[in-house]
Amino acid sequence: MDDLGPAFPLGSARTERSMEHWQVRGLVFGADGKLYYTMRLPEAAKDSTWLLRLDPANGKREKVGRIRFGEHEPVAIASATPDFYGNLYFAEAGLSPTGLYIYRPTGISSQPTTFSFKDIKPWG
Repeated sequence: MDDLGPAFPLGSARTERSMEHWQVRGLVFGADGKLYYTMRLPEAAKDSTWLLRLDPANGKREKVGRIRFGEHEPVAIASATPDFYGNLYFAEAGLSPTGLYIYRPTGISSQPTTFSFKDIKPWG
């Protein structure tokens, strides 16, 4: 096992808040071979939830984008899975009913050949 380091550099904020607040959630590999995940990051005056991406080949981390729908910003993404085309689905915990979200990366396939059945994980 190798240590890949922090999910995203937070500076001193990592020790200022509870572990729950900075928890990495919704890990899923995309068709590009990169690991996608969600995490709250300290942005401006308010912490915000972001979709992040890690390239396992070189360890580079990058922000894909802030997760926000109008005034709603998911706090806890519980799980994630790809579909056969390369779209990534995320489920939010802590809401009733549970929120479901989709991220459509550029360059996904129009044919269901990107992932096989064995690559699609069950929710949970």
